[in-house]
Amino acid sequence: MSEVRSTWERSLKTLGLLLLLVVFPLTSWYFLQSGLNFTKDKYDKLKDISSLDSFVSYPLYGDSLTNRSLMGKMTMVSVFSTDVRYLDSLSHLHHDLSDPRLVWMVLLNVDPSIKESSIVNEYSFMLDSSAVKLIDTLKYSNGHGFFHSEVSLEPNELALIDTKGVVRYIYDLSEAEEMELLLSHLVLLLPKE
Repeated sequence: MSEVRSTWERSLKTLGLLLLLVVFPLTSWYFLQSGLNFTKDKYDKLKDISSLDSFVSYPLYGDSLTNRSLMGKMTMVSVFSTDVRYLDSLSHLHHDLSDPRLVWMVLLNVDPSIKESSIVNEYSFMLDSSAVKLIDTLKYSNGHGFFHSEVSLEPNELALIDTKGVVRYIYDLSEAEEMELLLSHLVLLLPKE
């Protein structure tokens, strides 16, 4: 009986040692490699599309906006649309990224009559002048636009500008995968504290 018990104990010790020395390290390596590949895949999609042009603009709420005021912050620039899915997407983004020291949202071609519109009541995030800048692009006082090269944004598209003023990607907000990609790019590009 003691021989059977001794063999059983040795088998358990060997199995435990095998788990500690082989299975756990291989499992850890697999998950680390998967995470690294995921991160590299997201980084590979980022490009240097354009850079900010020199401009001064006056949002409907808050202080003037310049290319220098965007430096050091992640900025999401989009052409304003009254499409409900688009506004819902922006509302979710604003809710998730509510720190105006790190991320700003700039909405272009906003009709000044929006102040009296019911849209502002339904989507109150647009009143957050610390993080959301509503701009009637017809009122540029200096410069021709936000970007140096021919970057044109369509309704429901959003350009991500990094902390150095470089447009890194243009997302289609009507696509759920693009929203997920935007959030993962923000996580990768936001300055680490």
